[in-house]
Amino acid sequence: MPPADGASASVSSPSRKFLKDCDQANVLSYPSVYEGKGAIDVKFFFRKEGAPEPARLLIYTIPPGVSEGVHAHRPGDTKFGSFDEFYYIISGSGEMEIEGEKFPVNRWRSCLHPQRGGAWH
Repeated sequence: MPPADGASASVSSPSRKFLKDCDQANVLSYPSVYEGKGAIDVKFFFRKEGAPEPARLLIYTIPPGVSEGVHAHRPGDTKFGSFDEFYYIISGSGEMEIEGEKFPVNRWRSCLHPQRGGAWH
């Protein structure tokens, strides 16, 4: 799992009531995410900028032949994290495994994995 620390290129000031983040800032490459195959580029938004925890906004760029390993999120989980996870496919196609069943995914598809359900995905 990508670590939660690091610098941010978000723009904010005491007078603003919003946060703004640059699309190309904070993109890091991580090998074997959740013991998956290959390296995934992860774009972090609003790191250390006062975004409410445990909410996180990340964009994963997963090249062909690369995968995120199967994992689950449950309340209080210190290994995989304790948060809801929402997948939204912007482009391309692939396959998602949920509780051992494989599903095709492609552009405009989405899938929610709430931590209270703890589904392996």
